[in-house]
Amino acid sequence: MRCRRRVPGWLRKPLLLVGGSLLAVSVGPRRAETGEAGPPVQPVTFLYQNFPNPFPHPELGGGQTRIWFDLARTAFVELAVLDGRGGRVRQLIPRPGCPPVELPPGIYGREGDVSADGCMSFTWDGRDDQGRTVAPGVYLLRLRAGREEQTRRMVFWP
Repeated sequence: MRCRRRVPGWLRKPLLLVGGSLLAVSVGPRRAETGEAGPPVQPVTFLYQNFPNPFPHPELGGGQTRIWFDLARTAFVELAVLDGRGGRVRQLIPRPGCPPVELPPGIYGREGDVSADGCMSFTWDGRDDQGRTVAPGVYLLRLRAGREEQTRRMVFWP
């Protein structure tokens, strides 16, 4: 006799292994009120590992590293590159001279390198805010979204 268990709804979604953590991935949720397909709703705020890493890596896209993140809810966002002591090297969101950036839930970094208004950059080229090339080494990528904060390590090795 075979025993069947009811599988929870979240377990029926495709799963993705990221950084040793198993995440449920949304693949086209529906709007509850209309039943129509809507924009993907992200279940968590998540900063992905930059790629390529280490960089620059000419075979995989030149002298820049790409940065992706997801937001679960509307938040003021800051994205910065820090040195090993936590000092700011480069402010990517908002860029220097831009007002604070509030973003709605969604996926970011997949569409292009810089936002249309120029206040958000989703790549880093190994330069600081003054345009100087930084020393080779390990840097931190920090995402602050509302009360959440996540950090990833990046290796700049020209």
